Amino acid sequence: MSSIFPFTSGDPHGADNFLLHNLLQNLPDTIYFKDRESRFILINPALARLFGMKSVEEAIGKTDFDIFTYEHASSAMSDEHEILRTGKPIVDKEEKETWPNGTVTWVTTTKLPLRNAENEIVGTFGMSRNVTARKLAEDALKQAVKDLQASQEALQSAHQQLVQAAKMETVGRMAAGIAHEVQNPLQILLISIDYLVQRMPDRDAELDGVLSDMRHAAERADTIIRGLLDFSRSDELTLVTQDLNVLIHNTLNLVRHNLSANHVNPVEDLEPELPCLPLDEMKIEQVLVNLFNNAIHAMPTGGTLTVKTRSTQLTERPRDLGAREVAHFYPGDRVVTIDIEDTGPGISPDALRKIFDPFFTTKATGKGTGLGLAITKNIIDLHHGEIQINNRPEGGLSCHLMFKVPKSEAP
Repeated sequence: MSSIFPFTSGDPHGADNFLLHNLLQNLPDTIYFKDRESRFILINPALARLFGMKSVEEAIGKTDFDIFTYEHASSAMSDEHEILRTGKPIVDKEEKETWPNGTVTWVTTTKLPLRNAENEIVGTFGMSRNVTARKLAEDALKQAVKDLQASQEALQSAHQQLVQAAKMETVGRMAAGIAHEVQNPLQILLISIDYLVQRMPDRDAELDGVLSDMRHAAERADTIIRGLLDFSRSDELTLVTQDLNVLIHNTLNLVRHNLSANHVNPVEDLEPELPCLPLDEMKIEQVLVNLFNNAIHAMPTGGTLTVKTRSTQLTERPRDLGAREVAHFYPGDRVVTIDIEDTGPGISPDALRKIFDPFFTTKATGKGTGLGLAITKNIIDLHHGEIQINNRPEGGLSCHLMFKVPKSEAP
């Protein structure tokens, strides 16, 4: 003892050495002493057992590089060099120990400078306590909290989906009943207005204005009724394998007049040779026309409408989707996506949350029924796809559609 620790009593059986011997032999925490080259000069039996050594003497002359992985040994040596340089201790540091067999343990460690009788730093020493069980428990608790939060989010999402489904079911029932009851009287009203216009002996500007307002109001009501009928019938699909790129190109031609009239430049960025999808051509065309026209209306002074298609394989379960949508998509699924982007002003976050609600619209009064996106989402849901609409960071809106590719079509 006296040769290793010259600052202790010269009597090997003195009180200092007796106390140190008892401390090293019996403390369950690990204790070590190292020279300036980070070589062990003394360890206690607890550390010898941890190292798998039969005696404490086996450790003398070895370094952490002989025992731990390079990752841990280099980090420990860096700490020791800093203590040798500054003389400052490291207290209660949580340290990850990695072993050559792949085992990982955690300790809290205190490291200090080892000084001789002249107060010169001749090495380092320290004590560590194994906290692996506590660390694993903390990690398990953190994971449990994360899982609980994810469960709460899933429950909230499921609740929102149920509320939305209830809204849709209620509106669907109302739509079918109201539409049939109101459509016939509206048609009689429109015919009657035409009859009055034709039968007026003398054209009167004021009367013309009244009849024109009546016709406009009746036509708007008729538009809403037809929207309700579309909504109530949207659960009927006729699926045929389709080339989505062709469908997009043809639909853009249908809205070509609107594009030109509003000075909107269409850009097609379509991935060639997309996998074919089972789609209801008329209903997906209805979806695309609605989304294209929404984008065009958002750019009344001109802009760019970009349509992109891509095929990809999911590497993880999609996030930020409702419970019903997520249920349709899994890692490894082959999917086709459509992104429709405009350069308009975007919409407020509050409106974005309500965008799929029946009768909600951001358009001016008389410019929209508020059923277009509700019908659109219903159609996408029936195709077991998903739709998301978000503001783009650079401005404008982005509408993202995703459909699963049948296994027979996947490469």
